[in-house]
Amino acid sequence: HLRGIDMTVRNRIVSTIKEFKFLDYYLRLIYKKLSRLLNFTKNVKFNNVDFKIPYIYGMQARDSEFWMYELLTYIMSIDDSPVMDVRINTGQTLLKFKSIDRNRQYVGFEPNPNCLFYIKRLIDVNKLKNCSIIPAGLFDSNTFLELILKDSDPLINSGASVIDKFRSDRVPTK
Repeated sequence: HLRGIDMTVRNRIVSTIKEFKFLDYYLRLIYKKLSRLLNFTKNVKFNNVDFKIPYIYGMQARDSEFWMYELLTYIMSIDDSPVMDVRINTGQTLLKFKSIDRNRQYVGFEPNPNCLFYIKRLIDVNKLKNCSIIPAGLFDSNTFLELILKDSDPLINSGASVIDKFRSDRVPTK
């Protein structure tokens, strides 16, 4: 859309746009680094419902998998049974459930202590009711397993596995 503009002006505009993209990249990078040092709460909409999302050293609930809203709405319309969430992580599915039916009983399973800390805060700041959190994972037998967290940031990592070397950057935690 810069046709017909003097080449010198056009080059300055293109250069300025590139500088802004370059600056935007570094501002995003700085924000990402700083957000890992700061703790704050931000208002965010999940399914057009307001929730407070804690940012705790970079850990946060993100709204993704938008296709899930329609599926959950359908499943929850069948009856009013409690919903179960295996591997809560940072509460994305919890917020989806509660955006559809805030009073429905929710039962979540989560073995990662980092996620348990985060999810407790998420439930508290949003004053969510009827939430039962079970600090355990599900497995095909009754046993204790070693939880493997990501090595790069084990204190705030929301990812984990019980499978040895599932990802090469994970180390066991006791």
